[in-house]
Amino acid sequence: MKKSLLALSLALFGFASSAQVIEYPEVDTTFYHTYDVQANLLGAFNGNYSMYLGWNFGNNSSLGVNGGYLSQSGEFDRLREGFYVAPEYRYFFGSKDTRNRGFFIGPYVKYSQGFDNNRLHAEETPTDTIIIPYNMNYQRLSVGANVGLVNIPKGRFIFSVWAGFGAHVWREEDFTIDTDTYTLEDEFQDRFDARLEVGVGYRF
Repeated sequence: MKKSLLALSLALFGFASSAQVIEYPEVDTTFYHTYDVQANLLGAFNGNYSMYLGWNFGNNSSLGVNGGYLSQSGEFDRLREGFYVAPEYRYFFGSKDTRNRGFFIGPYVKYSQGFDNNRLHAEETPTDTIIIPYNMNYQRLSVGANVGLVNIPKGRFIFSVWAGFGAHVWREEDFTIDTDTYTLEDEFQDRFDARLEVGVGYRF
């Protein structure tokens, strides 16, 4: 019995000793150039079909471009149609490795072109409310900033969510209305750009 206990004790001691000398691998700090491809799921619900292509060119840094087509098949806004393209830079922070994931912030520039069809604008007067029908063709150049989160839950699968807000620094808007009857005030025109996207994709 004593010999059995002694043998068991020696075995446990040897296992504990071997466990103490295990060296866990350090975080890989080698940077690898990778590319991201993502589709916007949230926008597709409202007829906004867009893709994001990104290049992770440095530790905590990436360049990308977001392009999309806004159709008239959305659940909410079925009167606007057009396309847009938005180059952007992302700076990642809070990540413990070089995989460019976690929270990010960065600027973007966005060019958009399209038209609004069969819109109605209400103007209040001292005695009445005037409903103004109009169409509008537009071109806009916007500058803003994005904030978001990139998560890589498994392998190379990517999930991300981000929002952005900016202002139009240039715009050209052509309104089609009955100018003999109606006028549209300048403050009616859009001045700001907003973005909200939920993307899924793959990192190569």
